[in-house]
Amino acid sequence: MKLNCLITFTPHLPRLGQRHYPQTKVLTDIADGQLAQVSWVMPDGADSDHPRGNKGTGPAWVASVVNAIGNSPYWSNTAIIITWDDWGGWYDHVPPTIYNSYEYGFRVPLIIVSPYSKQGYVSHVQHDFGSIVKFIDEVFDLPSLGYADARADDFSDCFDLTQTPIAFQTIPAILKPMRRSRGHGCMKFSFWLTTS
Repeated sequence: MKLNCLITFTPHLPRLGQRHYPQTKVLTDIADGQLAQVSWVMPDGADSDHPRGNKGTGPAWVASVVNAIGNSPYWSNTAIIITWDDWGGWYDHVPPTIYNSYEYGFRVPLIIVSPYSKQGYVSHVQHDFGSIVKFIDEVFDLPSLGYADARADDFSDCFDLTQTPIAFQTIPAILKPMRRSRGHGCMKFSFWLTTS
């Protein structure tokens, strides 16, 4: 099995001129069978998980895109990596590894959804945002960028590419506003890797 297409969600990417599209374009691309090899999808603030700055629909929005992939031909060779871009002000009892003043902070959750992800698996490997880049390096057979991906792992502990592919199960995506949290941070960041 080889994965060779990338979709990324993040609200913090700069606008990339002509390459910036509305957050709903991914749904159209999936439905039309036009999913590009590499795409970045950015939810607006209202569809993020950022406390005090959203309408509570972030999880349902992500679920709707996961469902679109899962119920399409793309599912058979897709890895969806969902994480959050910051720790959100919540306490973490594990102190971060210090390499310099910019890199590691408190841990953030990471979820992998794929027909080849290990079911019910909890990784104890230290992954970081550079692991996403390292995963891209490995999948696309690219050289390291020489920074965050150079010492990162590639999520290989999270997959079993020899297993019988897992059938997709639709995720409930209830798009109704939820009560807002009073915390900080926790903007939704999600990453997809798939083939067309």
